Order: sequence, then structure tokens, then C-alpha cells
Amino acid sequence: MPYPQQQGWYVQRPMNGLAVASLVTSLCCAYPVGLILGIVALVQIRRRGERGKGLAIAGVVVSAVMTVLAALLIALAVTGALDEGNTRVTDLVAGDCFNTVHGSLPADGGVGLRAATVDVVPCSDRHDAETFRVFPLNAGLDGGYPGQHEAAEAAGAQCADSADDYLAGNALSDSMDIYSFTPAEVSWDRGDRDVTCFFGSPSGKVTGSVADAGSGSGFGV
Repeated sequence: MPYPQQQGWYVQRPMNGLAVASLVTSLCCAYPVGLILGIVALVQIRRRGERGKGLAIAGVVVSAVMTVLAALLIALAVTGALDEGNTRVTDLVAGDCFNTVHGSLPADGGVGLRAATVDVVPCSDRHDAETFRVFPLNAGLDGGYPGQHEAAEAAGAQCADSADDYLAGNALSDSMDIYSFTPAEVSWDRGDRDVTCFFGSPSGKVTGSVADAGSGSGFGV
């Protein structure tokens, strides 16, 4: 005699909406949002007994990994580590000729370089600028960051005073201006006080060193 089939009630647990949103936002590159939504979703799922734990975990993992990678890439870009083969401005020494990597020199001299790296080339090659002095910016300043404008003024004055010594009696071409690279506040806080002085050509690349006598030195080509 066959037994009668028993019938039962099955309750379908609802899906947690934040779990779905966490995974979706993580896949849409909104990593911090996806991370927060995923964490909140896991708390709600545990308390309410809802479905979607796997989705929430996936959203948290993807968001966390991508957030760390994004932060690392930003840090590498800011420090210039991604500019393979280029030289950090803070590593330049007097006599180095270089081309700018990001942007170009302004037409009126002054603080002409904010990029972290440059492309050092022989001075006999076409180049944008030539380093003529590197020195620590200490005179007349206290230990705190003096501000971008104040640092630029102090650096510019000392760079101008040093230009004639590097030129050694040679006249500077009208196409060349005096520029300086000053440390930003974040670099200053790390102990970087060095200013880099350089002659730059905003109107076109030049060949030869401005320190050498000769008709080709410091003129745009």
C-alpha cells in the first residue's frame, strides 16, 4: 500500500539587495562603495537570514583588491616610479640636460617644472633645459613649509644669483629663461629641501650646453 505523498511549506529566503549592489558596484569600478556595501550586506544577512552571502563576499574581495591596486598605482604615478627610464628631478645634478616628460615649460620662467621625472639626454642632443645648480632651501626659512609662493621666490632669487657662475662669462641666449624646481609640501615634510635650478627654452628645443662657448650653445633648433 503506497504511502501518501506528504506536502510541506517551503519559505524562500529573500535576497539581500545590498549584496547584489556590492558586486555590481565593484564590477563598475566603484570599489570603495562596493566594499562598504558588501560589509553592510554581510551584517544584514547574518542578522536576517537572507540569501546573497556569496555575492557580498565577492563584492568585498573584488573591491578590496582593486582599491589596494588603485592606491598603489596612484602612489607609483605620483613618485614617478612608472616612468621607466626617466630620471627623478631630485636626482638631477649640475650639467644635466633634459627634456620634459609631462607638459612643457611656461614662457615666463620661474617655477617651471612640477613633474616628478624628466628624460636626461646628452647636451649635444636636442633638449628643453639644462641644470646648473642644486642646493638646499634653508636660508631665511624656519622648519615649517614656507608655502609654494614663498619657496618659489626664495629659490628664484638664489638661482638667479648662481646663473652667472655657471655661464662662466658666456652670454645667455634670449631664447633661454631661468627656472627652478622647488619641493612640494608633501616632499618638504619628508625632509626634501633641495631646489633644482635650470636654464630652459620655452620656445623650442636647443642643442649644446650654455656653459660652453660657441655659436651653437643655447640656441633653439
